[in-house]
Amino acid sequence: MSSNPEYWKNRRGVDYKNQQDVQRTADSESYTLQERWLTSYIRDLHARGGQRRLRVLDFGCGAGRFAHLLAPLDFLDYFGYDSSASMVEPLRANPPSAIKEALDERIRVSERFEAVFPESETFDLIFTVSVLVHNRPDTARRMISAMMDRLTPGGKIVLIENSHTAVSAMENLWYGGRWCHAFSQYFEGRADTEIIDRFADRHAIYIASLFFEIRPSRHVYHAHSKADAIICSLGDLLSHGLDQAEEINENILREAESIPANNESIIGQLLDIREKLAERELTCDQHMRRILELENALNSMSEQCKQLSNALSETSVRFADRQKLLEHVGAGLRDAQNRRSYRTITSEETTPPRVRTDLPIYEKNKSQDIKYAHTISEFEGLLHIFHAEWVGIRAAVGSLPGTKISISADRLLSTQDLSELSRQIHSGNYKKVLIHGFSQNMSKLVSLLSRMDLASVLYIIKHGNPAQWCYDAERKAAFDVLDFAATGRVRRVHFMKAGFDLDLGNIFRPMLFNMAPAFRGSGVPPLSPRERGVVFAPAWADWRKNLYTGLIAACTANSVGKILVYADNIDVPNLINNKIIRHKFIDREQTFGLITSSSVCMNASIVDCHPMVNIEAQSFGVPCVRGRLNLDALEDHPYVKLTEVDDAMSIANIRSVLDRVLAVPENELRDMTLDYQAASDAVSRNRYGEFLEF
Repeated sequence: MSSNPEYWKNRRGVDYKNQQDVQRTADSESYTLQERWLTSYIRDLHARGGQRRLRVLDFGCGAGRFAHLLAPLDFLDYFGYDSSASMVEPLRANPPSAIKEALDERIRVSERFEAVFPESETFDLIFTVSVLVHNRPDTARRMISAMMDRLTPGGKIVLIENSHTAVSAMENLWYGGRWCHAFSQYFEGRADTEIIDRFADRHAIYIASLFFEIRPSRHVYHAHSKADAIICSLGDLLSHGLDQAEEINENILREAESIPANNESIIGQLLDIREKLAERELTCDQHMRRILELENALNSMSEQCKQLSNALSETSVRFADRQKLLEHVGAGLRDAQNRRSYRTITSEETTPPRVRTDLPIYEKNKSQDIKYAHTISEFEGLLHIFHAEWVGIRAAVGSLPGTKISISADRLLSTQDLSELSRQIHSGNYKKVLIHGFSQNMSKLVSLLSRMDLASVLYIIKHGNPAQWCYDAERKAAFDVLDFAATGRVRRVHFMKAGFDLDLGNIFRPMLFNMAPAFRGSGVPPLSPRERGVVFAPAWADWRKNLYTGLIAACTANSVGKILVYADNIDVPNLINNKIIRHKFIDREQTFGLITSSSVCMNASIVDCHPMVNIEAQSFGVPCVRGRLNLDALEDHPYVKLTEVDDAMSIANIRSVLDRVLAVPENELRDMTLDYQAASDAVSRNRYGEFLEF
């Protein structure tokens, strides 16, 4: 028995077309019903889209049944894909006139869909008709995922395939193996579905609409084409497919029981032969000869029948095990949907874990993002895109020259939002588009921009390092950036950690330095009156910022009189002298005021790239006690040797550095700090220019 891919690779398209013609004229209206429904749906899709011309892909076009139906329509561009050259032969020999001149472009054949339809090519509608039922579940899942990646914003996937079922399983041995798929589970979490069950004989229609949110899929179920719609969860939807799952199981068991007793029921072989006999209208003598050939073949296949029987028995056992678990599926899925979602904080941000619902989906050139930006003529035509909620990265972008667009990281952008934003960016004719930080929203946006021929101007900065890849969100973001780089969908990427070196030609190696805010007029604002021994620790109390170690060190340091903090989830033991004064965070200007009224800032973090806390303090001439940043420039500067903590986990070490810094005369300390920041800004400017190829 041949495998499913081998069967279709060797099947002649002309034979299959003849078989369909026989079935159409014999007793089946399903072909006509399928064609009427799909044509009507495409016309409605065109009308709802404002009469815009549609790009339509026939996935599994075969001998050309739908090519001849759809290609002549004057409001769409028809494309066909198939994995079997022999199946497509009749279509290539007699193509519709509408695609005849561009046949190689419109009809593409390859064992791998991705080889002939790259991600840059997208479609308004991708449909299949009795294609995925001839593929194993893992293969069908991959095909559907590839289809979803090639939809335009608002595009649809339409599957006319098997009836709705709760469990994916082999249905019978026809055509090298035929499966019933639980398509609702394949789309779960990526697309909403509408299902019209029991359509055109034993089929169902699945209409999938992508979404870009972190939520369960929404499902609409029709028991048949005229039935009312039922809105349901995945668990409830699966319960509607239990009957079909049981029917599949019974079919498998019947076939498994019949094979050992009667070799003539090797279903796939015998059915194909019977169909071919009917198609070719053989004479009685030809029938007899063919039957004798079949009997000889069957006699020589007894061992294969035994193997097949064993395989089917194992399949039935696995299916029985699935049925035992199926009764728990609905309840489990409902529980999963009711669980509260949470946002994983990655190393790209230092904000506490909260979802900001008060922020717009995206904003352009908001005051806080441009008021402290430098003006650098050679960076003209630069656009920055970053996340509104990630205050550390947002502050860093705010110092850089160029146009600014902030997008949400917590509230996922809809297809319409992404489409509108990508069009605005495309129409802006920017010389360079610089992406800061990476999220699901950013990944979708970059994908769209690269498909709009902007890959040559797209640059990505990814904060963090591989130590954080133990977190799912951090790892996925990093892997996505590497994938964009490896596939050439962006011009260059940079991982903001010294020594991040992989064998990809478009990874920029020297570390990018953040730039200090640009204060208009007199440069650095005048300092507020300082009280000696005041420490400002503005970080949130998470493990990476190591705030508790620093607070205990400062509380026990003789040189420290007061400690100003923002974090409200902190406390220190009663035996320690509590010098902490809490301030409620209001805005960035308030932070600047607290910096200028302090003697020293403290950010002895465990994991950091080039934190803006340090840079903002240094821009005012206020030193910042820091953990090891391991930068690749200026590490020999006297300021670094003065302020850097050798062991950020050591209370004694941080306390010693605080005492050491506060022992330096104020004017000397200010001059040293400003000199270091000026040198750091020069590094930043030069490296950004090199990275962006200005």
